[in-house]
Amino acid sequence: MQRCEASAGDVIFREGEKADFACIIHSGRIQILKSTAQGEVELAVLGAGDVLGEMALFERRETRSATARALDDVVVDVLSGDEMRELLDQVPPLVKPIINALISRLNSMNRRLAEKERVTVILGKMINNLQIHGHNKLHGAFDACDVYVSSLPFSIGGYEAHLGRSPKDVRLAIPCEATPLNISYEHCGIEEHDDGIYVVDYGSRFKTIVNDHPIGRGEACTKALLLIGENHVILGDPEQGHHLVIHCS
Repeated sequence: MQRCEASAGDVIFREGEKADFACIIHSGRIQILKSTAQGEVELAVLGAGDVLGEMALFERRETRSATARALDDVVVDVLSGDEMRELLDQVPPLVKPIINALISRLNSMNRRLAEKERVTVILGKMINNLQIHGHNKLHGAFDACDVYVSSLPFSIGGYEAHLGRSPKDVRLAIPCEATPLNISYEHCGIEEHDDGIYVVDYGSRFKTIVNDHPIGRGEACTKALLLIGENHVILGDPEQGHHLVIHCS
């Protein structure tokens, strides 16, 4: 094991690089970051006594799933995969299956937790405002609107244009010409859940498509996550051209 130092701002390892060592933090703090289409998001901040990059000790072919960057001047003890394997070779044969099982479970748990944390950071904590406007056939059908996360849920539905108003109490009512309605009276909504902001289909007649993922009638799922930036939502039959753009910021 080798003791190393890094200055604040230094990258200890980078996402996508070969993973061939782990670190035990002796002093200082290290930030764990994940790359997304919207930039880097923070997954965790580790301090003295914490271990990072530990799966590299057991999975020789793995690449880094996140970036580690020093927040302060840090001191770490570095353990290579070869050093760890030499130590494991000294473990009694009867104990090795138990260690391997624990490693496998730890790896699976780490992947699930990392993805959940990433989704929570990207979708739950960073989205504060949503801007909704019509696209394609819905361009100009209604005034663009701003929706704050604090005011969710936000319901969306259609109505027969000749009626002049929706028979249902929805936040965004969209006039439609076709019969039966391509956009149901209570078609879908935008809701805040524990792990993010979702578009939820409310049992519409012709379902909903969010960023190319169909939800609702005949589908296995009734909700789809919204991402920071532009999200494209198709209400009902895609050929009818009832498209929304939801910009999350």
